[in-house]
Amino acid sequence: EKGGGGSTMSRITRHKAPFIEPRDGSQFQQVIDGYKSKLEEPTGNGAIFFAVCRGKVSEGLDFSDRAGRGVIITGIPYAMRNDPKVRLKRDVLDEDARTSKGGSAALTGDAWYVQQAMRAVNQAMGRVIRHRWDFGAVILADRRFAEKSTQRQMSKWLEKNMVHHANFGTASSS
Repeated sequence: EKGGGGSTMSRITRHKAPFIEPRDGSQFQQVIDGYKSKLEEPTGNGAIFFAVCRGKVSEGLDFSDRAGRGVIITGIPYAMRNDPKVRLKRDVLDEDARTSKGGSAALTGDAWYVQQAMRAVNQAMGRVIRHRWDFGAVILADRRFAEKSTQRQMSKWLEKNMVHHANFGTASSS
């Protein structure tokens, strides 16, 4: 309970109606409909939608205009390294890279693993800006996003607008 105002969630819900991406896919449409309905209330303060990268919300859904004015990504969503499918894919790619002949560099298991995580980040960021006149904020809350190797894998449209802040205080006052 830092800041004397209760939990982070209670402070958020004082201002916005919260909606959380359900684990059960059968409840998804009901939650989305509730979120959109809350956005349309003329006397309301809007809503906030909590979701995970690689979930239904982060890929393929349109949150243009008022439906999505910001996305906060709190980490890089790497797949579980010990997942059997991930291990197998990495092993196959590493073997292909070792036995590859020719001028082009083969994709290694590590490169694929990072690429998949960054693809999920780019998909989530893309939920905010959906057309030429749309606007919103993308907050990348993980210091690894400041690394050049990570930034090289982000969507190019974000590159020229990216601002790095050393801490939350400077970010919140910008």
